[in-house]
Amino acid sequence: MPSELAFRAQLVIKNQRRVYDYWRGCAGARRMPSRGDIDPVAIADLLPAIGLLDCGENPVDVRYRLAGTRLQEIFGLELTSRSVFDLDLGDKKGYWAAAYSKVITEKTPMQGALKGPIANRDHIILFWLRLPLSEDGKTVNKILSYDVAMPVSVAIADKPYALSS
Repeated sequence: MPSELAFRAQLVIKNQRRVYDYWRGCAGARRMPSRGDIDPVAIADLLPAIGLLDCGENPVDVRYRLAGTRLQEIFGLELTSRSVFDLDLGDKKGYWAAAYSKVITEKTPMQGALKGPIANRDHIILFWLRLPLSEDGKTVNKILSYDVAMPVSVAIADKPYALSS
């Protein structure tokens, strides 16, 4: 499907493509997989950067069920059991609300790159991926996340840099 190929082509981090391909493979012919389709052992080396979020229809209800250890380093605090919108998002609150809203309502994967994903983290660029999960095949009730951060100085350096994380 061309839209899937176009989405995948936007993933600049090698392991983002790996997570996306795994998610797509778990879905099979369905639009999105369920949580039960995801086997953490299959992506064990990526788990530190993986999050599993619970969600309802409203994006402000998105909450981390599980958060890898790398996410704690990126966001500067333990995320497990926290609402995404309990974080100090500053002027990025609308950005994140729109991203989660699209994943939930349109049942579509989203990705992006964002300088300073939360307040006091302007020294990093976050490359993020959000993938919908559904138990009934119709309603998004969980989101699989993959986040990689790097210093702004590395991400925007004039020298070529292999974005391999």
